[in-house]
Amino acid sequence: MAKLRHIDLEVSSTCQASCPMCVRNASGVQVINPANQSFDAIKKAYRSISKDLHTITMCGNIGDSMGNKDIGLICRWFIMRNPDILINVHTNGGLGQPIVYKELAMLGVRVIFALDGLEDTNHYHRVGVKWSNIVKNLEAYQSGFENKYKVRWTKQFNDDNDAGEYGMAEIQMILWRHNQHQLLEMADFAQTYKADLWYRKPVIEPHKDLNGGMPIFTSKGEWSHNLHEPDQMLAKISSYRFSSPHQWFPGNNLRDHVSTAMDEIQTKSETSIHKWKRLLAVQVPVDSTTTTIDVSNWGKEVRPLYLLDNKDHYDILLTPEEILEHSTPVACKSYNFDNPSDLTNKNANREVFVGADGYVMPCCMMGSAVSMHLQNNLEGNIRQDFVNRVLDIGIDKFDTSKHTLEEILESNALDELVYNNIQDNDASKGRLPICSAYCGTHNSHGRPSMDDRDNG
Repeated sequence: MAKLRHIDLEVSSTCQASCPMCVRNASGVQVINPANQSFDAIKKAYRSISKDLHTITMCGNIGDSMGNKDIGLICRWFIMRNPDILINVHTNGGLGQPIVYKELAMLGVRVIFALDGLEDTNHYHRVGVKWSNIVKNLEAYQSGFENKYKVRWTKQFNDDNDAGEYGMAEIQMILWRHNQHQLLEMADFAQTYKADLWYRKPVIEPHKDLNGGMPIFTSKGEWSHNLHEPDQMLAKISSYRFSSPHQWFPGNNLRDHVSTAMDEIQTKSETSIHKWKRLLAVQVPVDSTTTTIDVSNWGKEVRPLYLLDNKDHYDILLTPEEILEHSTPVACKSYNFDNPSDLTNKNANREVFVGADGYVMPCCMMGSAVSMHLQNNLEGNIRQDFVNRVLDIGIDKFDTSKHTLEEILESNALDELVYNNIQDNDASKGRLPICSAYCGTHNSHGRPSMDDRDNG
């Protein structure tokens, strides 16, 4: 019998930032009301299942985990229930108080900081995030390891009696054209705070009328600039993760490890290893040039928040072409957390996502669709088709304010929604098109990286 081993738990949909790809805002304007899962609600919903969990990832689907003032209490409660649980908290680093970051360190909670550049570049993508707060919180987090005897280590992570504070923090840097020159500088920065470093590649749809970039808006809906993908040569380092060395000496520091990896990448592609270094010597300014289309009113055209209109169903019918396009094999971490590509093992360990609004869904992609439906901000045939399935089953069956997580799992609502048809690649026979849209073989979020520590 399958067992739940991992929860992707969104404890907050609150955030101070206006990042362009976040569904919490449109053209910089907030379109989803913030919500937080209270400490009392957490205890009620997860008490019966908390001891069986291996890992919890608190990665804001819509908001930032540190936007929940009870984050320390919540992590402490899960640890008291299961001392060996591994908890990962994701944040932009500028939200929350230093004392809370220190508490998370003392609890042995990993914190992943999303920093897309240094002080002079991070804000171009992480709009609204103050660099001074990031530094204070990083310093506070590391200060929590000063007395290692009081820090909890887990069986899955840092149990080998080494200097365990190394790598407990991780910095994830999305590479853009305007920050790519800081590739090695970020390695130095990460090492200063004993953090691992993971480079990421942006997922954008270049707009031909915006110089091939992606528009960025202020929180007031005013266009600011365009962001561009990094140079293809430098982008090849994306998805590489580097561990922070416990001892630093020439050849054994993050800068040298990144440089060695870049040299190897260029050698394999039969490119001169000096070319990538020459790219770092030139800082490409952020694109704030005029565009060929008027984007000044995009934010003003965003419809305001309003209460749910209690729609029971959306009038939508997918075309045969849409069904065919989304009839592909998928990889599903929710169905098989350890081996997402194997959908034949009915007893595999499972993962679920729980949104800040308390609804349990197989994954964050489905969770965001439900959250957007509840805010009347749902767009796209594939998402609406999925929400129709949820409404047909009964949305209350997925609500942790009405049922415990264990009750929801035992009700077979998730089986009816997704799991019963996950192996059937034909979307016309019941498999949800949204599965192929996000985790199909052509666009798979379901396959974890080789060293994805969220797997425990």
